[in-house]
Amino acid sequence: MTSALYIVAGLVLALVVVNLVAGRLPRKGPRPGKSIGVAGRELHYIERPGDGIPVVLIHGMPGTALDFTHVLDELPGTRCLAFDRPGYGWSTGGPVPFREQVEAVHAALGELGVARAVFVGHSYGGTFCLSMAIDHPESVAALVLVAPAAGGSRVSEATERQSRLIRRLQRPGVRQVADLLFLRAARRIAAQAGASRTYPPGERHDAARRRAVAVLARHESIGALMSDRLEFNAVARGMRDSIDSIAAPAIIIHGDNDRTVPLRNGRRLHEALDESELHEVEGGHTLLDTHPDSVAAAVRRFLGEAGSGARGEGETG
Repeated sequence: MTSALYIVAGLVLALVVVNLVAGRLPRKGPRPGKSIGVAGRELHYIERPGDGIPVVLIHGMPGTALDFTHVLDELPGTRCLAFDRPGYGWSTGGPVPFREQVEAVHAALGELGVARAVFVGHSYGGTFCLSMAIDHPESVAALVLVAPAAGGSRVSEATERQSRLIRRLQRPGVRQVADLLFLRAARRIAAQAGASRTYPPGERHDAARRRAVAVLARHESIGALMSDRLEFNAVARGMRDSIDSIAAPAIIIHGDNDRTVPLRNGRRLHEALDESELHEVEGGHTLLDTHPDSVAAAVRRFLGEAGSGARGEGETG
């Protein structure tokens, strides 16, 4: 009996060692922007100074403000603010229900002196920007929706079951034990697999892949992702009921080979939005990396249409 206990203890110890070694994450790195306190949490954002009406950029599920690096490079001289949604990246206080996320960003923009902006959203960030246009229409001058997770997108029952299981493993006490035995390695393996699916091979995506593992495999971002997944279908249903109220003009940019959000969904969204255009481009879901020029061109189009009447709103001074 004693020898059996020694064997079990040895196996557990070996499992712990393998988990700790295999689950070691790359360094998260220093915070690349600023943070602002909103409702008891720190909301991280990257700001580029500029004149005229600002541009607000919202990442998907998962993601960080750094997803917009190439787009920001295409918009010199424009005031841009790219946010980490609550719980993701360097933002704290997650997970946060979807509507509270929208209100948190809206409150942060008020603190930063942004009354009205062009909103750019990628994937679930597109859903976020649509919700901003529904809940706070006075704040949204125009929408640039990049592969938006709308127009019929939904989370499968299998993904919901998986998300509930992972969320249970995130509970205090359970998380610490699971993290010691197997969860660290599982998080890293899952993050690496997800990053490989999301970001195709090639040097242009290397930084995004490393970031996905280093930042998005951490408990805070995993908790935020599970919360988003479990709310997704309800949010989508609410969106369908309210989308007719959106008056802001929109440009939808969608890849013709998007396996995450099929092009047909972008076409449905275009049909549902009265004041919208659909720009179909070659590529998949990672258009922020592959077509930042197309995203920036859509933004500049709206900035030009806003003209002198929009200048001065949200200027840095």
